[in-house]
Amino acid sequence: MLRLGWITTGRGEGSLGFLKTVISSIENGDLEASIEFVFSNREFGEGEGSDNLLNF
Repeated sequence: MLRLGWITTGRGEGSLGFLKTVISSIENGDLEASIEFVFSNREFGEGEGSDNLLNF
């Protein structure tokens, strides 16, 4: 099993979309992995895209 760390600014909608796709692949068994942590260098209020990622 892969143990992944996710590093992203989360600024664009593709950042959250890609994370959701990977999580979906893990949950439905297409990808044998776990996401151990998600790191973003952004704080709440810096942008709508990163706020959406941090709220996810």
